Amino acid sequence: MRICFASRRTAGSRSNGIGAYIAEAAQALSVRGHEVWLITDDPDRPPETPPGVYRTVPLGHGLGPEQRARLAESADPQSYSLLLHQTLEATGVHFDYIEFPDTGAPGLVATREQRTFGAYGTTILGVMLHEPTRERAGPGMLQRRSDLAEITRLEEQTIRQAPMINSVSFGLRDSTMGRLGIRRDIAVIRYPMGFDAVVPPGPPPRGSLPAVSFLYFGSLDNDDEMAVLFEAFRALPELRLTLIGDRTIDDVIGPKPIASLWRSAPLNVQFEPEPPHAWLQNRVRDSDVCLFPSQRKSWSTSCAEAMAASRVVIVHARSAMAEVVEHGRSGFLFDGPAGLVRVIREELHQRLARLDAIGTAAGRRIRKITNRDAYCDALERRVRRFLRLI
Repeated sequence: MRICFASRRTAGSRSNGIGAYIAEAAQALSVRGHEVWLITDDPDRPPETPPGVYRTVPLGHGLGPEQRARLAESADPQSYSLLLHQTLEATGVHFDYIEFPDTGAPGLVATREQRTFGAYGTTILGVMLHEPTRERAGPGMLQRRSDLAEITRLEEQTIRQAPMINSVSFGLRDSTMGRLGIRRDIAVIRYPMGFDAVVPPGPPPRGSLPAVSFLYFGSLDNDDEMAVLFEAFRALPELRLTLIGDRTIDDVIGPKPIASLWRSAPLNVQFEPEPPHAWLQNRVRDSDVCLFPSQRKSWSTSCAEAMAASRVVIVHARSAMAEVVEHGRSGFLFDGPAGLVRVIREELHQRLARLDAIGTAAGRRIRKITNRDAYCDALERRVRRFLRLI
């Protein structure tokens, strides 16, 4: 098949959300023999992505300079989605499948044109639910910022008119479709990660909780998530937690400094700046337990990487990664600061002699769930099913 992705970013670093998904999915599909294209306004191939994985088309390719300049002056989602639609048309290429992310509504115009006029013929247009702005920003920020409320409206309009919808988790599928009152066939397709086949050893057994090294790495932009960790470790003064991250730059919500977090952090929580990705992987492998307090229903590449490194993970019971972690076997689930304290003091403490077995189980499980062939099989089945319905 000839498949086209649309992405504002092409970053191959696995910690970079949709950009990571595009890079991993393109590699999986190209190995399977599909022809993969990418339309992006970030045309440089990331160093982690081998050459020849996808054919890159810069956003605005084939359009006149005046048209590109006029649309470039406006950064609103509708103008961006129009430019993306016109770029797709300008390629003159027939794709079997075109996939848009939900975030920022880049598929708004294309899905509308297909639904109203059949502009793409037999091409299947799909939207992948990664993390809608409503999920990322939360109701409080949406009330304060009218621009985010408008983006949310456009994203939801795109989801409603998309011929095909897939989701990275059951929780995201159910919450999004329930909120919109949509009853449709939505497939859950996990990120392909392409981890090494060899499962590394888990952390060594520990004789006491203070001997365990605790790590959080990822986005530091959510005060609620940081508050959970701070409150829990304030109640665990004999333990130490390291947070690794930096100011997070979000395409939709915008940058947010982490300086304010210092004022509420307990003394047994320390910050480290985010190192290059290769160094971060070593830092993760040096830890025993990785904590992920997010309740988000989107896929966590950070948690997946920790599991792939055979680290013991503790994740929020209402997050997407709770669908992956088997409590007590390949990690632990918690709900709220008190729940995190209980899991650490009781359940983790009781299994200190089995940290290596739990970490190894996590490494095996995430490799099974993010298998590249499984991703390709699932996407191929979806596209062929929709092609038969035309």
